Amino acid sequence: MTKFSRLTKELFLEAKPGIQKGPSHHILASFDDEHIILYQAYKESIAKYAVEHQQLSGCPDFSLSRMTWIKPNFLWMAYRSSWSTAKNQEHILAIWVKRDVFDEKILGNAVISSWNETKAENGPYATKDEWQKAVAGSDIRLQWDPYHSPKGGKLEDKTRCIQLGLRNAFNRQLATNSKNMTSDDLPGWIEHVEDVTDFFHEQLRKVNADEDVLIPVERLYPVPNPDTRKRIFLTETEE
Repeated sequence: MTKFSRLTKELFLEAKPGIQKGPSHHILASFDDEHIILYQAYKESIAKYAVEHQQLSGCPDFSLSRMTWIKPNFLWMAYRSSWSTAKNQEHILAIWVKRDVFDEKILGNAVISSWNETKAENGPYATKDEWQKAVAGSDIRLQWDPYHSPKGGKLEDKTRCIQLGLRNAFNRQLATNSKNMTSDDLPGWIEHVEDVTDFFHEQLRKVNADEDVLIPVERLYPVPNPDTRKRIFLTETEE
């Protein structure tokens, strides 16, 4: 059995991830004490290389010069890739990275990509100019996008889920196995990678048959650093 197949699954309509009602920003993810799972979609040649080599770096068809987007939420990946049927997104990779990497290196360096999203009370940017300087100096962009149902509709409670775009050194680290170093001698971040396309296709058949789908159990991801929570506009939840 693969690591992904061993994950506990649940029916979407029975899932209770703990989302706060009303407009909110949450990180919904599958994680344990050590790792979090991140999803990416690629064409077949890249996915096959990633599984065989347990990294993306070195694949002739994978570009390290482009921004790479990661999604912790299963259904957002399903929506964005049309359940892995969109062009050049026919294969879904599940990538395990350590939580301290996600917390400190990725979230810790992320800057929200839309000024409109920064207007919350007590936000980290006093002016639009201050935010623009932060965006220009960051190699990790954060977007809050609507949480979608299996059929693609936006959920009525206006919950938003996170996706993150990485470029330059951060992209190289995300593309490299943790046992290896990048071209600029930085440690890689990938602990494990699997092609989970078959599971996505199984759930798509249920969507087309008007049946409830199975999803990996996802819960609200706890971000330990209060400064990071504030900067990314994460909705605070009651303990």
